[in-house]
Amino acid sequence: MDPLVSDEHGAKPRRKLILIVEGDFLARWTAAEYLRETGFDVIEAVNSAEALAALRAGSAFDAVFGDLTSMSDIAGPELLDWLEKRPALPVILVADSSGHSPTQPAMQKRSSIAKPYAMSEVEQRLHALWDAR
Repeated sequence: MDPLVSDEHGAKPRRKLILIVEGDFLARWTAAEYLRETGFDVIEAVNSAEALAALRAGSAFDAVFGDLTSMSDIAGPELLDWLEKRPALPVILVADSSGHSPTQPAMQKRSSIAKPYAMSEVEQRLHALWDAR
């Protein structure tokens, strides 16, 4: 029996799926583990090319959380364009420590957060973006 669909209480609700785009291993791992422990599913990408591959694979992402420096590779503009064409997809972009996010396009359902940030604040912003629907 599949425990996801046949337990005594019926099917378990689908967990929200977050794509993390972060080139720094420790930052990506910390964010992914926090989000998993607080009830989300997570797919991790090291750069824009990996993020685009994940997005194009057809997974139903509920949000993207990414560091703009990890999106500064050759596929960065294409990733930002992909996100801009999907205004209903919540996105949180990490800005530099001054809070400046020079390449962040002005899109609805978008938020930025400055380094250093607390993962609890990221989680709160995700919920705020979903509640704004």
